[in-house]
Amino acid sequence: MSDFRLKKTILEVVDNQIHMDDPKCVRVALQQLIANGHSRARAKEMIAAAVTDEIFHILNDNRPFDEQRYETLLEQTVQSSKEPAEGVKNEEAKTIEQLFAKVKADPEPFPREALQEMVRRQEEAVPVLLDFLEQCYEDASEDYCEEYLAVAYATMLLAQFRAREAYPLLLDFLRLPLSSIYEYFDEPILENIGRILASVFAGNLEVLVELAEDTEVDSWLRSEAIDTLVILSERGEVPRANMIDQMRSWLRDPTFTEDLVQMLSLVRACRALAPAELSDDIERCLAR
Repeated sequence: MSDFRLKKTILEVVDNQIHMDDPKCVRVALQQLIANGHSRARAKEMIAAAVTDEIFHILNDNRPFDEQRYETLLEQTVQSSKEPAEGVKNEEAKTIEQLFAKVKADPEPFPREALQEMVRRQEEAVPVLLDFLEQCYEDASEDYCEEYLAVAYATMLLAQFRAREAYPLLLDFLRLPLSSIYEYFDEPILENIGRILASVFAGNLEVLVELAEDTEVDSWLRSEAIDTLVILSERGEVPRANMIDQMRSWLRDPTFTEDLVQMLSLVRACRALAPAELSDDIERCLAR
């Protein structure tokens, strides 16, 4: 199903069948595919292939829907999708890909053991998590991200690992249209994006400054870039004097502070960073 609109339509058929629990074999197949290690989104795509096959034969043979044939197709799909390591209970015996597939499946029950094993095998996990986020970024033109929970897990794990390779990728995400950003990142991630960026900081201050100054980016996200700079300064990862100079430059720039959200965020950051050194500039900025 290479055509995006056709794929979206077929997936809506699958969603309706799952929601209505009709036919019942669809929900059973979904649960079995997830149990075999596939993400919920991938499992639904596999079911969609069976839907497409049945639709083709309905049109080609000029016959009604054959539920028994459809159920057989789903059973064959489940059987052919089983992981080689099926039945292995020990998380240590699973590949990182298998562990992350378990994380990406339904959030209930919470995949604690899989996440703990990924943390233990951090070096193996980082490339898999990066590949997943890169694929999400490439697919960002789609209307809906079904794996936003997996995006949250991947982002938080990379931040916990202080994986510098994630720094440019996350900055690229923040330059997407705001509607796309909300599809991929839920509120807990966005509320902490400044700290997340600071955790994966790769030494390139210029891109953070550029993000803060980019008027094409939402003012709230630009404010998060400012917060990241303050966090980095507090941690001693960038010279405090340099940050004070940068904040002073922004306070004195009327075009930078003409947006109210941006100005208030800047003032808050300056008071946290250097209230004494920047007090005069803060007052002049607020008086404009």
